[in-house]
Amino acid sequence: MFFLDGEVMKKKVLLTIITILVIAIASSLLVGCTENYKTNGITTNFSDKIESNGGMAVVYGEYLYFINGNAGNTDIDNVYGVPVKGAISRIVLKNGVPDGDSQIIVPKIVYGTDTVYGGIYIVNDYIYYTSPNSSRDGNGDQKSTEMDIMRTKVDGTDTQKIASFEDFSVVFSVENNNLMYVRDNELHSINLASKKFEDSKVEEDTILTNYKIVDGYIIYCMYNNEDTEDYILKAYSWSGGDPMVLANSANIRAQGTDTNYTISLIDATSNDDSFTAYFTLKDNELNSPEEGICSFTFDKANPVFDKSKMIRYTNNPSDTENLGYTQFEMLNNYVLAMSDTILRVYNKDGSFLTTNVDGETEQVPINIDFGGTAMSRGIEVSDSTVTYSYEKDSVIYSIVLFTIAQDGTYTYVEKNVKKIFGGTADVTYCSSEIIGNVVYYMNSGVSNNAYYFVIPEDIDTDTDYTDVKLLGEVNKTDFIASLTKAS
Repeated sequence: MFFLDGEVMKKKVLLTIITILVIAIASSLLVGCTENYKTNGITTNFSDKIESNGGMAVVYGEYLYFINGNAGNTDIDNVYGVPVKGAISRIVLKNGVPDGDSQIIVPKIVYGTDTVYGGIYIVNDYIYYTSPNSSRDGNGDQKSTEMDIMRTKVDGTDTQKIASFEDFSVVFSVENNNLMYVRDNELHSINLASKKFEDSKVEEDTILTNYKIVDGYIIYCMYNNEDTEDYILKAYSWSGGDPMVLANSANIRAQGTDTNYTISLIDATSNDDSFTAYFTLKDNELNSPEEGICSFTFDKANPVFDKSKMIRYTNNPSDTENLGYTQFEMLNNYVLAMSDTILRVYNKDGSFLTTNVDGETEQVPINIDFGGTAMSRGIEVSDSTVTYSYEKDSVIYSIVLFTIAQDGTYTYVEKNVKKIFGGTADVTYCSSEIIGNVVYYMNSGVSNNAYYFVIPEDIDTDTDYTDVKLLGEVNKTDFIASLTKAS
């Protein structure tokens, strides 16, 4: 047995300490460390007024909260406090138009791949969003292909990570204290009131991908006991409970028959008291005599299906153009049905709304041809008009469909298409937003930064659609690039 002298012992202890420190530092660099989300927050006015939830911009009280550009998810530093582009900012609205300077509220990058339900949501004074994972792998690189669902209060405080996933294939939405998401065709619910954000699977079997989310419910189709020739239409309430069967072969088929039906959900709309599901229906009888597009309006308080009240818009084989509808809008006593290229107007009973053409006495169905592939941007109802907007080749058009008399009578208006915006919008993540008379968008002509355009009251061929304004801040990289381009 032998002993080290004091100097040798000191050197070995010091070497051991240094080794431990090096290992600890290397480990933290490789696997990343927990971000510090603490902030003092900002002075704010809380509000119950929320408009245009989901997407790149949301009105909350007198403020507009928005994603400050599309930063993507690669080659980025997404550590809390660093991002400018892609962060969540806010600006004061004055008479519905951004006023003054913007302010970053959530200095994290917001990014996703879903263009339908993606973007930011404000619910119960929290902002919900998806962000690339900022932790690092064994090579020290950020796990930017992985996704976190997060939330932050509207004053910038209380940032929390709710759930993490290995990719960006998750679609989510929020209502009250419930977050619903779909992954691998499985429907999940997260209890936002629980401390650990308890996650539960809603459906044990696989749901089909053509689900729709409306206020109060998520609506979807499934195979009946995995029978690919027998479908059921179901709904799950945001308030919880068990999933509900809305429609199946048993309550669609005529009494005494054993017909099976393939149901494919196209779209869904809702109001305060009800929601309407639009779907294709195909029976397995010879030549499928019942095939076509139908809808049913369910009472939210008691969603019960009654085939006698089902509305049928088409009764055609699948190769006809009538079955090309992809979007629907419910409007008073009318239904607007849109395919990629046309808009048709139906009466509430499923019959065509007709009009005279060029003074002729013959009534013909209303058929608006977009002259190319288009996407619906929704309807706006004022005291005197109903305006429909659509987007084609990054240009947004509007049509006054109806004028409204003082007694509430609707009168169809012929041929009055106007171009209301012609900017270069990047729509790879969030499409442009129309809120009031303002268009918000990611400007692909200026490095996908956030801009806005105020739609003039009087639009004519001389309207300057390039008169757009920067909505938020521009990061150093984009600023330097703009100077280089300018020189």
